[in-house]
Amino acid sequence: MSMNGWFRSVSEKTIHLLDDDPSLGEVLVHYDAESPLPAFVPDPAMLANFSADFRASIEASAARQAELMQTASARLASLGIGSADLGRPGSIHKAWHGVHYLLAGLDYTPQEPPANCVLGGREVGPDLGYGPARCFDAAQTAAIARTLAELDIASVQARFDPTAMEAAQIYPGGWDQPDSLEWLTQALAQLHPLYREAQTQGHGMLLAIR
Repeated sequence: MSMNGWFRSVSEKTIHLLDDDPSLGEVLVHYDAESPLPAFVPDPAMLANFSADFRASIEASAARQAELMQTASARLASLGIGSADLGRPGSIHKAWHGVHYLLAGLDYTPQEPPANCVLGGREVGPDLGYGPARCFDAAQTAAIARTLAELDIASVQARFDPTAMEAAQIYPGGWDQPDSLEWLTQALAQLHPLYREAQTQGHGMLLAIR
């Protein structure tokens, strides 16, 4: 199972509701009204290759995801969360760790934008498998959007160091491949529109590794 960097703009009202009930973060991470995805169904042949404990963990995770997807719409409606409160989910897929490295190096608790745009924010809700979801309020999101707009891409690209990244075990690895820097640059370019849209709407940002 791969790890993917996921982002969604959320209204300030939704952030306040997250403060009251952090478990809502898990629902928002899995919910997509416009492009619902089928629940993950583990392949029995694949599971046979793993230990009993790991198989049980995967099966429990799949059951939990299916439950969330079935109940998400009703739960959000009961809280008054509608389409105006939620942006469309976006992802930089497996590039999240490399992008973070280019912006923040090996600092995993960055506080200032744009270094914090991938792994920053305050934690909300339960562990989703690779840690809890995190969120920024509207002011923090707007600050990140502004700094991403002003980013000197050449300076960021100059931090790309395949040897150091392999030594630091930056996910997903393979940084010596010839197109790795281009891949990270494209992923970084996807981040600014996500934050800019949230800024335009006066929203905060919910983010997760999933």
